[in-house]
Amino acid sequence: RDGRALFSGVPEGSSYAPDDYDPRDFAGEFAVCDPLYRRYRLLPPISDELAVLVHQPDIVNFEPFLAPPGDDEDPTSFRVMCLAQCTTKLVLFVFSSGAGEWHAVTFDGWIALVTSPGNQVPDAHLTWASERYYVHKCFCWAVSPSNKLLMLDTHTMEFSAVDLPRQHVPGQMIPMMAFVEAGEGRLAMFTLMNRIDNDYSKLQKDGDGANKCHPVATISLPLGYRYTIMDVAGGYLLLQGIPENLHSAPLPERPDFDCFSLNLQTLQLEWFCANKYMIGGAPLYAGFPPSLTPPTV
Repeated sequence: RDGRALFSGVPEGSSYAPDDYDPRDFAGEFAVCDPLYRRYRLLPPISDELAVLVHQPDIVNFEPFLAPPGDDEDPTSFRVMCLAQCTTKLVLFVFSSGAGEWHAVTFDGWIALVTSPGNQVPDAHLTWASERYYVHKCFCWAVSPSNKLLMLDTHTMEFSAVDLPRQHVPGQMIPMMAFVEAGEGRLAMFTLMNRIDNDYSKLQKDGDGANKCHPVATISLPLGYRYTIMDVAGGYLLLQGIPENLHSAPLPERPDFDCFSLNLQTLQLEWFCANKYMIGGAPLYAGFPPSLTPPTV
């Protein structure tokens, strides 16, 4: 975010192997890096007094991420947030580079917030159905199976939830969702739908109007792939195409994984790059600071 990258320390007892990573592990040490100038800043660890707000066995997901500065902070400053999703509550740890310290906010009512009366879901069954997105100064996550969008206002530090349209239909794989900014402070949702029989893949854009999402456009995607949404950054949505014949081809002849970019303003789809290996969990790095900008950390 804003030309910076966030790294979290590997919890003690873990290895560096990718398959050893556990999203439930509590990480308390972080570094914010400025890749352009090869500088970094080590943050003070989350104190024991704050860490006791979460109990490791109750953590369902622990997610650190960079956030823009607060409204009353220097534009060159930054915040680091860590959202601990526990079985009965959410705990948000926040570090401000201006204040130089951590604080925490606990939200006990999030289960009721993302479920409807008469349609209660066991706490442990609530999971994120999308990646984290940042729109109009709010971070948001789709929540499954309640079909809600959980939103964190970074100004008030309060959570809210809105209903999402149901997109899953027979014959389709479970859809993937991405959320982007629309005009007049509104929200737009892109839903990626892949047919199980590979008959088609399409991306549907829904716009927010009068508290209800309405289909705005449908983008047909090139045949021969199943797709995943990688990320949204710099005004583009990036898709990764997984070739249909990936496993049927001999290893030396396996086709490339192709990435496609979608311009969020024009909805024009273009080939972006190819890779021999599937890319997973790789956030886009966009918004390079100008070459004459002083180091940001």
